Amino acid sequence: DIVADLKGGVYFTDPTGSAVYYVPRGGSIIRVVEEGIKAPNGLQLSHDEKTLYVATRTADTVVEIDTQKWAIRRTFKIEGQPVRLHILPGEKQMLVSLIVDGAMAVIDLKTGRETKRMKVGLNAEGMHIDPQSNEGFVSAQGERRVVRFSLKTFEKNGVVATQERPDPVLIWHSKN
Repeated sequence: DIVADLKGGVYFTDPTGSAVYYVPRGGSIIRVVEEGIKAPNGLQLSHDEKTLYVATRTADTVVEIDTQKWAIRRTFKIEGQPVRLHILPGEKQMLVSLIVDGAMAVIDLKTGRETKRMKVGLNAEGMHIDPQSNEGFVSAQGERRVVRFSLKTFEKNGVVATQERPDPVLIWHSKN
């Protein structure tokens, strides 16, 4: 995965090398953390960009990294091989897609604990949040579908069948 910050820098993962890197605008590559990250996949920056969350698929964890000190603060254990992350508005909760479990987990960012798990389907991966409609979308690649769910209840409220393996998921709003 890859995520850009507001200063023009970019974070990216190297799952085979078990590394997360940062490239500041006009700068050289920096390895973010030397140890403690195994098979990183999904990345998500907090809105203030002081925290980077990393899904470590084969370790069944999400790692919380201090972007000022390049140090691991906490590690959340989440069974099911986490692959994609999305912090919800208000930064109290984070959604985690679980590719092996075929589910999406809701994590309380204050406690680091899972508060809910919703079955999505085989190979749950890509996610998108639409604050305008108060809905979220997560792909179930293995079942060729996208599941729509409520951001208030985290319950399914629709399924869209696709012809191909959907990932990532993106919603576009027109002005009319």
